[in-house]
Amino acid sequence: MNPHQPQSVLSTYERLESRRARHRRIGFIIAVIAVAVAILATSLAIGIGMTEGEPNAEEVAPSTTVSTSAPAPVTGEYLLRVWDSPWCATAGPEPGNTERTVMVLTHCANVTTPLFVEADGDTIRLSVDFPEDDWRACLSIDAPADGDGYLLGPYACEDAAFADFTVGRHTDGGFTLSIEDSAGRCLDALDSDPADGTALAAWSCDEGTPSQRFEFTTM
Repeated sequence: MNPHQPQSVLSTYERLESRRARHRRIGFIIAVIAVAVAILATSLAIGIGMTEGEPNAEEVAPSTTVSTSAPAPVTGEYLLRVWDSPWCATAGPEPGNTERTVMVLTHCANVTTPLFVEADGDTIRLSVDFPEDDWRACLSIDAPADGDGYLLGPYACEDAAFADFTVGRHTDGGFTLSIEDSAGRCLDALDSDPADGTALAAWSCDEGTPSQRFEFTTM
C-alpha cells in the first residue's frame, strides 16, 4: 500500500479493478460461447446440406443384374444385339457365298451403320442404309420363310415379303422377333449359334434358345 494515498481512495480503486476483472472474465466467457455456437450452427448447416443434396445410398446403388424391363423399340435407329452378348447385326457376306450380302453378326464395337426400326405397336420393320449405293433396304427373310435356315437379307421394300416382325417381351429379358406368316419361325442366329460372321436366319421359335433374344440399343 502506498503510504501517501488515503485509505478511502485505495478501497475505491481496488473495487473498480475487481469489477473490471470480473467484466473481462464475463466478456471472455461470452466470446467463447459465441464462437462455439457459431461452429455448431455451421456444422449443422453443412450436415443438412449434405443430407438434402446427396441421394440415399439405396437410390444410387447400381444394379447388379441386367434389366428385364427394357423399353420396347419405337421408330428410330438402333443396334440390334443378341441379348447378353457382344454380337450385333450388320450387313456382311453370306457365309459360303461372298457374292451376296445378308445380315450377319459382328462385334457391336465394329458396327458403323445402325438399323432403322419402323414401329407400329408390337409390329416392326427393319431397314439398313447402304450409303455407297444411296439405298435404304428393307430387311426380309428369304421366301418362302417356312422352314429353318432362310436368311435375313436386304431387299427393295416392295419386294420384302417377310419383313414384318412381332416383338414379344421375353420373361428373362430382351425381346423375341417372330416372323409374320412364317409358320412359327423367329429371328435367330443360323443354327442358333451366334458368332462373328454368323448369318441371321429364321428358326423355329423356342423361348429357351438364348440367341432368339435380342435388345435394341442406341449407338
